[in-house]
Amino acid sequence: TEWAQTLGFAYQLTDDKRYADHGVAVLLAAARKLPAADERVAKSFAGARGDLMRGFAVGLDWLGEAMSDDQRRLVEEVSVEYLRVILAEGSNEKTWWVPHHNFMGVSFGAAGCLALKLRERYPDEAPKWINVCAERIRTWLDKGFDDQGAYFEGTGYAAYGLTNAV
Repeated sequence: TEWAQTLGFAYQLTDDKRYADHGVAVLLAAARKLPAADERVAKSFAGARGDLMRGFAVGLDWLGEAMSDDQRRLVEEVSVEYLRVILAEGSNEKTWWVPHHNFMGVSFGAAGCLALKLRERYPDEAPKWINVCAERIRTWLDKGFDDQGAYFEGTGYAAYGLTNAV
């Protein structure tokens, strides 16, 4: 995530292809080595998967123009699998981290960013994904924070959850 953000930002500021090439290589390595179905990923916390989704979303946004069609398609296909998994898991009210854990903000914020980025490739599905992500974040904000704005997990986890949600 940090590599995609840093290299993508540097590329956007400078238009230096070296940053784009390195950022694309990082994205492709992540897509190939960490697909959503990978056992390590599937067993990981939703927050970690949210962070990976944010890396894919920012990478597609800031480095996408430097990618070939095949490279972009690979990252988009891996991204949509992450999105589908988190939508299913995080929409199940029996999932342990639903509805008030920071993973709601981390995972659904990143999933929403991905859904926005994937609108062109998945025009029929993306609007539903965007709506579900917005609804899940709204639920998290309503259930996880009290009337005075205090978060039940504390300030550090509120900041972490809000990072992707905002």
